[in-house]
Amino acid sequence: MSSLRVLFALGLSSLLIVGSVWAEAPVITALVPTGGQRGQRVEVTVQGKLGTPPLSFWSDRPELQAEFPEKPDKTFTLIIPDSTPPGVALIRVVNAEGTSVLRPFEIGTLPEVNEQEPNDDLDKSQKLDSSKLLINGVLEKSGDVDSFAVSLEQGQTLVAALSSNRVFGTPLDAVLQIVSPEGFVLEQNDDDRGNDPMIVFPVPQSGMYYVRAFGFPVAPNSSVRFSGGADWIYRLTLTTGPYVDHLLPLSLPAGIDTSARVYGWNLSDDLNQISLHQEVEVSEVLVSDSANVVEVEGVPYPSLVEPSPDAPPVASFPVSLSGQIASAGEIDSIRIAGKKGEAISCRVEARELGSQLDPVLRLIDAEGTQLAEVDDASRENFDATLDYTPKADGELVLQIRDRFEHGGMRYYYRITISPPRKEFTLSVASDSFKLDGVKPLEIPVTIGRDRGFDEPIEIKLEGLPEGVVSATAVSEAKGDSSKKVTLKIERGSVESFAGPMTILGTSTGDSKLTGTATIAVAGTARLSNQLWLTFPAKPAEPEKTETE
Repeated sequence: MSSLRVLFALGLSSLLIVGSVWAEAPVITALVPTGGQRGQRVEVTVQGKLGTPPLSFWSDRPELQAEFPEKPDKTFTLIIPDSTPPGVALIRVVNAEGTSVLRPFEIGTLPEVNEQEPNDDLDKSQKLDSSKLLINGVLEKSGDVDSFAVSLEQGQTLVAALSSNRVFGTPLDAVLQIVSPEGFVLEQNDDDRGNDPMIVFPVPQSGMYYVRAFGFPVAPNSSVRFSGGADWIYRLTLTTGPYVDHLLPLSLPAGIDTSARVYGWNLSDDLNQISLHQEVEVSEVLVSDSANVVEVEGVPYPSLVEPSPDAPPVASFPVSLSGQIASAGEIDSIRIAGKKGEAISCRVEARELGSQLDPVLRLIDAEGTQLAEVDDASRENFDATLDYTPKADGELVLQIRDRFEHGGMRYYYRITISPPRKEFTLSVASDSFKLDGVKPLEIPVTIGRDRGFDEPIEIKLEGLPEGVVSATAVSEAKGDSSKKVTLKIERGSVESFAGPMTILGTSTGDSKLTGTATIAVAGTARLSNQLWLTFPAKPAEPEKTETE
């Protein structure tokens, strides 16, 4: 072989190695905007990088589609069909090298506009041409303040609701203000639903009002000024039209037509009551003409609304009960038919659902003697669970009140009464995994055992292509494996793969419980079991040549 041919062979080999090294998986830390109106094409800018083409798109809403430019930079177009149900979708960008982490993307119903700088000062406020729209914004630098001017009429009620940390997991603890035409702050709110603010503002007189947003870091630091950053994204809903706060009941029996009472603002008489048919475990419900959706839970057992004191005691479990602490100092009571030795568990959800209620549960007997009382489940969780085993047959009374004796329309709750159930949970530290080279991929799975769940659990991967080698792991009731196991995957005969998978756990004891491994999405409370697995193609080996 001539020296020229030797150099060419070495150059080709180096090119193959460099090409493999420089191929990059998508890395997306934020989306701007992080939502869009259904029926629209939305140009999305990513913070991070789209990665090496060709690129593809995945969502738990299969109707969503994405178009990528021939030479990807930082943008792609998301296509939202008009028939897409509103609510939060999970999306990711994928290539042969891997995938971006799951990101929430909110699908709305109102017309949308993007925030435009400069708008820090009131005299430079971004003027809005409607009082019914959604603003996509970013508090992009330290000290940033976003101001918007909107014309309102006397007698209207403006709902201003900002979504950021709770829905999208941003580091933003936002503050909202309503400012008068003369420049005076009329209303201010910091935390309403979690760290996200909301203001309901009855307009006292017609004029141009200002809605102002700024923020502080969710994790407090030594700074005492307004903060900002590239990932301080938000969606600000402004509407003088219908806006739903919640429904009662807050859970619906699966497969049964149910009438639900609607609570919110700017609701016409025909929106006060709606009929729902629930088929799935969790659903985001759109009430006609509303600017937002509300979430309800489908349950396979009865769902009641605040039984009256004259109603017979609840004797069948499990059961779900929804209600409101409608006025200050109010105490709601639920009568329960207790049986000796048959334990009951009473779990209240309020703050988790966006309620203003800080619930306290108290259990008394028929004579009024207190048997148990619980408040916050933890420093971070204001909801509570009360477990009790009656020592004799007899009527029990479960009372619920607000810790600070407040009340009102937004002090709602859902209580689930059931036999205490030993359960398990599975969790993982990432929503995507990648097998490089020939070494097995190891996936640690953490097992939570609620109420001392003491059965072995078989844990395995599902959704793998034929030819991949993966063994089932067993989490024993005791020992190290009771809390953590490791799943191993080998490439086997598969050259390359990129696709979804799930990790399934099945109890081998009497309960036969099943569950899938989940991870929190983008630092939010939303859990997903949508995991992703990538086997990049093996780099081609250079052909061996005979030397002369």
